[in-house]
Amino acid sequence: MGWKFSDFGGMDYQMVDGAQPGGAVTAGEGKRPVVHFSTDDIDASVTKVKELGGTAGDVPEIPGVGRMAHCQDDQGTTIGLYQPTQA
Repeated sequence: MGWKFSDFGGMDYQMVDGAQPGGAVTAGEGKRPVVHFSTDDIDASVTKVKELGGTAGDVPEIPGVGRMAHCQDDQGTTIGLYQPTQA
């Protein structure tokens, strides 16, 4: 696919470079990868996850970064949602 990744702030995150919408990959529980998808409206996206039978945790604000949520689909697969801070 030609994707390229870059470190994010010295944490265990790899950002997908040049992808629109953007995304990231992190080490999840048991070192399984967790793919994070960007969204313009994280509240609507979390609501949709729940409507489709999934679960979602809190949606904390990370100062200077944005809002993030960890979700699971109805099969138990963990994904992340990310809404960047507006400039």
